[in-house]
Amino acid sequence: MPAKGVIPVQRGSSRGLGFGGGLGGLGGGGFNGNMMRTQQGKGWALGPMFIPPPPPTSRPPPKVMELAPKQEVKLHEAEKPWKPGRRRGAAVAVESNEEKSEEEIFVEAIVKEARSILNKLTPENFDRLKLKFMELKLENKENRVAAVINVLFEKAIDEPAFSASYAKMVHAMCAASDVTSKIFRKQLLDKCQREFQKSNLEEDKIRDATKAWEDEEDKEKKQQMKLDLDDLKFKSRRRSLGNVRFIGELYKLQMLSAKIMVECVKMLLATPDEDNLECLCKLLATVGQRLDESLAETEARFKNVSLDQRPKFLPEEKCMDKFFDKLDKLSGEKKISSRIRFAIMDIVELRQCKWKPRRDTAGPKTIEEVHRDAYLQEMEEKRQINSLPPTSPEGGPSQRGGRQSPISMQGKKGEWMKISSTKSTRFQVNKKTDQQSKAPILGPPTGGPIRS
Repeated sequence: MPAKGVIPVQRGSSRGLGFGGGLGGLGGGGFNGNMMRTQQGKGWALGPMFIPPPPPTSRPPPKVMELAPKQEVKLHEAEKPWKPGRRRGAAVAVESNEEKSEEEIFVEAIVKEARSILNKLTPENFDRLKLKFMELKLENKENRVAAVINVLFEKAIDEPAFSASYAKMVHAMCAASDVTSKIFRKQLLDKCQREFQKSNLEEDKIRDATKAWEDEEDKEKKQQMKLDLDDLKFKSRRRSLGNVRFIGELYKLQMLSAKIMVECVKMLLATPDEDNLECLCKLLATVGQRLDESLAETEARFKNVSLDQRPKFLPEEKCMDKFFDKLDKLSGEKKISSRIRFAIMDIVELRQCKWKPRRDTAGPKTIEEVHRDAYLQEMEEKRQINSLPPTSPEGGPSQRGGRQSPISMQGKKGEWMKISSTKSTRFQVNKKTDQQSKAPILGPPTGGPIRS
């Protein structure tokens, strides 16, 4: 039976199929088993199949509907609309400049230039940037000096690794003139002192935040308060350590006296909590050697001098010994965390070794120092290779008796040598027959694929 919608065509018939007036109207035309076109020209017939005509290529045009608004729509305009960052910054700058005086605008320009110089500071280009920093037009005005000191102090706290470079920059600035040195040094020391005493306020703030977090009952709020508390502790700890490191670098350049250092040590030891002890370890690691030598020299010089001829500040007898005795006792307390106790032990051991560290402290280096360290490391590796014991011609170690060390098992060029098996071998070889010994015990087949 032909499929539905397919009109059969008889092979060899003298008639064709037409669709002019339905199935009743048959048109003429022979079909000899080949493809035949209907009379009306609307399709092709092949045997018992019918191929419908292709769909029309042209599509009707889309309908476009124009909606004309009856009245004009006015959008709402905000008083302070959002603007891109660049335009917003320019607009804010224009508005702020209109409100500010010329001196304030000039101070902002000096701060921007000072921050640009400090951002590029490295040990390699320190001398060049130092001259640019000294050329800032401060003119010994306190507001300009205070703005520059604020930028430099924040950079020194945020980047403790560059504290020595920032301290050298301050020392160069103070050496420019006596008037500049007086103003610059006074404001800088006041800044360091306020930050050092601010740690007590931060501790009170952290204590209050901890109490509020413990009393909170809502879980979501308690979780958020915990994150804020951890962030507050991290920032406070980082600023305290950075400030102590910067103070130590200033003392090493003789910008601070030994009296200030002794007072700092006493204040940190007075409340021996973990944060203060960590700051004390960082301070002693920075200035310990110089402070110890300075106090010992001062004590020896004015030991047999009358009270009238002694200076205003004279340290106690064996002042550093008393400090380290107290630190030694604190290192044994179990209430203190292991990290702080080990830091205290390291400081005590450092003084016992005459302030010679076991390893160099990591810090910024110049390109020459990097090349020098790489060369020294390469020479050390060559020395270690050449110091290996010689080997015998047979390949074994030349030493008599004794257990072979892992180093003696290496050749001259670092290649591992073969070691003959002994009776103490961990895995013993079982004796097999000749036929069994020829077959491999463990390992993939070598003759081809495995057949069942």
